[in-house]
Amino acid sequence: MRRPGRAGAEARSLLLNGHLDVVPSGDPALWSHPPFTATTVDGWMVGRGAGDMKSGWAMAVLALSALLEVGEPAGDLTFVGVIEEECTGNGTLASVRAGVLADSVLVVEPTDLTLMTAGIGVLWLDVEVVGTQGHALAAPDGVSALEAAIDVIAALRTVTEELNADQDPSRYHLNIGTFGAGEWRSTVPGTAVLGVRIGFPEDWDPDDGQRFVTERLTVALADHPWLSEHPPAITPSGFRARGYTLADGSDIAEELAAAHHAVHGTRPETVATNGTTDARFYVNEGAVPALCYGPRTRGMHGVDEAVELDSIVAGARVLARFMASWLDTPKAPAA
Repeated sequence: MRRPGRAGAEARSLLLNGHLDVVPSGDPALWSHPPFTATTVDGWMVGRGAGDMKSGWAMAVLALSALLEVGEPAGDLTFVGVIEEECTGNGTLASVRAGVLADSVLVVEPTDLTLMTAGIGVLWLDVEVVGTQGHALAAPDGVSALEAAIDVIAALRTVTEELNADQDPSRYHLNIGTFGAGEWRSTVPGTAVLGVRIGFPEDWDPDDGQRFVTERLTVALADHPWLSEHPPAITPSGFRARGYTLADGSDIAEELAAAHHAVHGTRPETVATNGTTDARFYVNEGAVPALCYGPRTRGMHGVDEAVELDSIVAGARVLARFMASWLDTPKAPAA
């Protein structure tokens, strides 16, 4: 949307980003209600994706409706809805490389109404373990890839402890998200594959993170009777996310905090995530200030994921006030 800026000056532009994909629901039997049937309980809407991140889009739509009721803003406002945020970030990356940018970016991820301005590096890795496939009768003399993989998990935990040696509390978390092994109950498994997610320091490149994991895992398995001679094969698969940090004193952070204060009477907390968001692409690739702000949620990626409905409205009031001010302010003169 666009109308001429005031006094002949071009008004600032803003981009709102959010992802459209959600993670799998898991076993529906574990949920209190069907995971893809929105259910409201005590002011919280339960359902897969209710928090991460349909809640952010609901907040943005409410805010835009309020903004348009008082008049069309001067500056350009762009909405970008992307896929693959949950596994690669390629949707936002493609839009950035296509030049879909603005003066600042607000990613409407749920943040419990805090300003999220930084994230660590994140890697997805396939860790393949080999054993000696054979008949179950030969199991005592062979090596089960499944059992060896359990030893690899223990070694990966040692690697993670090294990563967090100077962190209190720890920031770089290990998660074994998938585990596949075996084909037949009377056959010793010959291969096993761990689907690993691991965090790493924000000033590292993803190659640095993968190199660290590979090298330190080799050390951790040096005394293992089988894995020292048959080390796991490590292959990147999915996230190769660099860390990011919004520069201190950024206009978008200051003005969004001011809008929050005007609505709620207190300044919002500024936080960093021990994960990542698509804001990284704007900061790292597009050299554009970006942060996350969104509603209050619980259980993201888990059973009975939910969003507090009142927080959607609370966030929308802030966002509408912020957009009205941001989009009607002329750009600063070029230095």
